[in-house]
Amino acid sequence: LPTKSNLVRFRQKQNAARVYDEGRFQTVLEETYDPTSGTSKVAVKRMVDGTYGTTILRISYSIVCALWTGFFFTFCLQVLLFLVLDLAVESGATELNASVNVGNIIGVVLAMITMVHAFTEALVIAGHYIADTWSGHFLAKQFVFKKLSETAVDWVFFFFFLLCPLLVMCATLFMKLDNWWEVTAI
Repeated sequence: LPTKSNLVRFRQKQNAARVYDEGRFQTVLEETYDPTSGTSKVAVKRMVDGTYGTTILRISYSIVCALWTGFFFTFCLQVLLFLVLDLAVESGATELNASVNVGNIIGVVLAMITMVHAFTEALVIAGHYIADTWSGHFLAKQFVFKKLSETAVDWVFFFFFLLCPLLVMCATLFMKLDNWWEVTAI
């Protein structure tokens, strides 16, 4: 296989095992040699690295990230729609402005091109953030929280992704607000 692996050899037998790490899974190729018959057998095992608890936490974290990405997507669409509306106003197609402003039209078209490119890149980054959250916050652990242990990083993400929104939801429900869902989602 053209991927990196760890080779484990056993001293008393002529057996070896190769371990391929694939994120949440490990594939183990175990070769056993039978000296009496002179044959070797290869067994392939796939093991899951994780528990149901971590899977549930990762699902909930990913749902929260997808919700934030949805809010950002809505913001991007609103900005682009305002630019289209501004283009209609500046081109004289509405009753608000009967004159054509060529300089403003060029500015709005250039702004639309820039905004589409910027929002596209931002949404791609948001999609990778969701994927990173699902895979266990690898980038955050590597670049943002280098000095903290993995357990401390998981507690930080638990606090921001689940505990804070739940506390805000409980507080707004105790205050008997009608828009508790809106406050909690923000």
